[in-house]
Formats: sequence, structure tokens, C-alpha cells
Amino acid sequence: SKTVDSPARVAARRFLDERSGGPRLNRNMLVFLAPDRSRLAELRLGVRDFLAWRSISEEAKQKSLNLDAFQSQQAETKRAQFDEVVAQRIGETFTWILVPSQAPGDPEISWEETRANGPEPLAVRVGKKLRNEEALITEYSGARLRMDLDRIPLWRGDHVTLRQLWSDYCQYLYLPRFRDAGVLVDAVRSGVAQLSWTTDTFAYASAYDEQADRYVGLTAGQHAAVVLDAASVVVRPEVAARQRALGGDTDGGGGKPRRGPVREGGDPPPRQPSRLASPTRFYGRVTLEPLRLLRDVGDIADAIISQLGRAEAAVRITVEIEATAGEGFPEDVRRAVDENAFTLKFDVHEFEDGEDRHAE
Repeated sequence: SKTVDSPARVAARRFLDERSGGPRLNRNMLVFLAPDRSRLAELRLGVRDFLAWRSISEEAKQKSLNLDAFQSQQAETKRAQFDEVVAQRIGETFTWILVPSQAPGDPEISWEETRANGPEPLAVRVGKKLRNEEALITEYSGARLRMDLDRIPLWRGDHVTLRQLWSDYCQYLYLPRFRDAGVLVDAVRSGVAQLSWTTDTFAYASAYDEQADRYVGLTAGQHAAVVLDAASVVVRPEVAARQRALGGDTDGGGGKPRRGPVREGGDPPPRQPSRLASPTRFYGRVTLEPLRLLRDVGDIADAIISQLGRAEAAVRITVEIEATAGEGFPEDVRRAVDENAFTLKFDVHEFEDGEDRHAE
């Protein structure tokens, strides 16, 4: 819409891509409000009047202005009046909602612009507008969740953890925007309870036992106590059905496996191997700018280290520093760096220049 200022879209894109201190991960948790150009000047005028009367009122209280009691009261009345005016004009000005979205595999972000007018408070009417247009999802069915799992796809092999699934919905603009994690939990609970789970939805398990290649607390076709954590998983229906057929289903969602059916020869059907072997090692290397070191290290901790920790991985971090001085390092710099590196327990640290080496 041409009514929305172009700078608003530019600013929204910047906020979408960045947060204080680094890149933004959970981009699908954001929508933006932009002002209507025709009302912006009126709002600014109201703000100026409010700031002027507030300044007069505060100076009158501090006795820095020679005002009598009536004038002081008049200044306070005007301040309160323009405070209400500004609050009203904010609601009348910020009426454009900018909703980012993206098609799977497409790096371009599209912006849907819609207007939210009405007498309700700003947050109330914006929330109502977003819900009506399904830009904010407060209820989701298990069948639609299954469609997302297959369409993107969101499966990680034969299953996906609920924590990973929630992370996906928070991050990716091509997925529906959930109000909170409870929407996902309710959708999983609804899908698991479906009698048609084998074709329309999925199964749920409280954990996956990798050594035994089986799902613990496997539940399908009935109500389940769904928990959003790093262990609980949504399971492909065909995989869950195979475990149940092998007798790998559980009593009451967590007991010992029940004895399942066997074939006519008396031998149970062979175990089906997991379709995807999970990698067991991750290695990454990145070059950081010294001026942005603290910010970038924090981003790496949030975006990489915390994710690896969810897999209960043993993480080892090595810091490597390489510095080159064209005129050479002065003696006092070398001495200070050597002493500090020794104090910080560096495994290796040295200065070198051809044949000449200065090392601890």
C-alpha cells in the first residue's frame, strides 16, 4: 500500500534481521505496526505540546518559574490533557500492520500490509485483525500440523522433537505464526488423539531410545500427556505403527513393552532399521572481527552452542588468535601478552618473526 511509508518497511526489515547484539533467530515471532502518513504530523504536534506543558509543569514544581498557584495548576491540567491527546492519536496513527512472510526456499521476504481501525485499544484490535486473517494462530489442528511436517518437511528422520518443532515455528517465516508454545502442544495433543492418526496425523512418544531403536511411551489414537521438551517426539505414523506391530508399544504410556503378534512361523518380523543415520560429530570454524568480538561470541553461544547442548553433546571450544604487526611488536606489548596468556592458561602462545622467536 502506498499509504504506508516506505521507510517503515525498511526499518521493519532491519528489526526483523537484527536484534541488539546480533542476528535475530526467532523472526516468525514478530509483526510490525507502521504509522499512517496522513496522521503522523498531527501526532508529532500533539507530542510537542505534551512535552512543552510537561516541562512547564515540572519547572513550576521546582519553583524555577515564577508562577502562581493558578498558573501551576493550569500547566498540570494542560500536561494531563495533552497526555490523553497523544495516547489517542497514537492509536489513530499506527494503523498499518506489516506482516512478513516467505515461501520455502525463497530468500525474498514479502510484506502483507493490512489496516486495523476501531475503538478498542491498539493491541486488542491488532491482535483481533491478525487472528481473523490467520497471521496469528491461537488454535491449530493436528491435521494441519501433519501437513506442515510433510510439506516443508519438518521431520528429522522418523521423528522430530517438540522443542525442535517449536524452534522451527519461531524461526521460519514460511510457517504459521503461533501465539505461544501452548498452541503447538494442543495441536500435537489433538493429532495424537485422532482415530485416523495412521493416515491423517502422527503418534507421540515421551522419548526415543536410540540404542534400542524404539520409542518410549509411544501413544497414538488416544489422549496423551504432551510435554514440550528436548526428549519428547512426534513420530511418523508408519514408524509408530511398525513398532506397535512388533510389540514395541507400551502399557499405559510408559511400562514394559507388551508382547506383540508373531508371524505364522512363530518368528517375529525382522526389526526395521532407522531410515536415517544421525551424524555424531559437528565441527565449525569462523573468523571474528576484534571490534565485534563480544557480540559475535554471544551470538555463537546462543545460535550454535545452545543448540548443540540440546543433543547433550560434549562441546569443546578452542579460541585461536592470530595477529600481524607490520612494524613488529614492541617489547612491552610482547611481555604483557605473554604474561596474560600464561595467567589465562593458554595451551600455546608465541611471537615469531622468521628465525627470531619469543615464546613461553
